[in-house]
Amino acid sequence: MSHIAADTWLATLRRLLAEAFALHQKGAAGVPLGRAYGAADGYMLALIDLGITNPKELSALVADERFRLLGPATRILIDKDAMIDSDSRLDRAELAEEARPFRGRGDAGCAA
Repeated sequence: MSHIAADTWLATLRRLLAEAFALHQKGAAGVPLGRAYGAADGYMLALIDLGITNPKELSALVADERFRLLGPATRILIDKDAMIDSDSRLDRAELAEEARPFRGRGDAGCAA
């Protein structure tokens, strides 16, 4: 059996990830999306089992590929405690209300 360079294995993984991310961006759901992500996950497990890479390196590769294809994350997370310290008008109850999921609020027209 011939030995294939690790770069070749990782290039294949990048292609599998690109296909999965593209399907996700197109709005695919169910079987096609699950199959694409499953193929990438299985390939990563095989790379770890073969000793070609480790989980930490794979995590960095997936993050890099996601950033390259989908761009940076757009959601900004705010430290709630910092908000309380900086703005005396906010209290923990108000923040807890804002953090609750929409369905849990009992709003009209929403199935609880």
